[in-house]
Amino acid sequence: MFFRKKGMTHANPVILYLGHKDYKGRSLEQILGWTDADLERTHDYIQVLFPTTERSGAVRGSPVLSFEMLRDINTNRLNVLRQIQLGLHSSLTRMLNFYGLELSGDVDSPEPFIFETGVQPYVNWRSEGNHNSRRISRIISCLRLFGLHLLANAFSMYLQQTLPNHSSRCYWGY
Repeated sequence: MFFRKKGMTHANPVILYLGHKDYKGRSLEQILGWTDADLERTHDYIQVLFPTTERSGAVRGSPVLSFEMLRDINTNRLNVLRQIQLGLHSSLTRMLNFYGLELSGDVDSPEPFIFETGVQPYVNWRSEGNHNSRRISRIISCLRLFGLHLLANAFSMYLQQTLPNHSSRCYWGY
């Protein structure tokens, strides 16, 4: 099993949320503390902040969730689901801030929603065909995989309302 204390691998896709460093030696706190410029120019952190069952086409060798891991986490057999969800909420909050957005409420909010902060985002992520569209797809997919459907739906709803004809809309859930 992938959560054994002895022999724990840094390629573990959820290791950041369990208090360990990722496969490049970075902690969750380090990544979340990066500047917007760091987030834009670095391309291998999104796979560890928002792990999915799909291999990254952009970052070879980045961690991938197995269906067995996902089942064990979501059935809470390992008693780590809540810890991972709280970490994902922190990561989502940081990425939304990067995009000039904010999330209302916490991880348990029954009706979360996303709104613009009024601060100009570091990059124009709304343009067609840039890597931020893929990042957003990964974020939404990851939130759903870990049972954070309300947060994923809030993000998807915001995108649907503000970018109804975006080329990535099929990946964003509308």
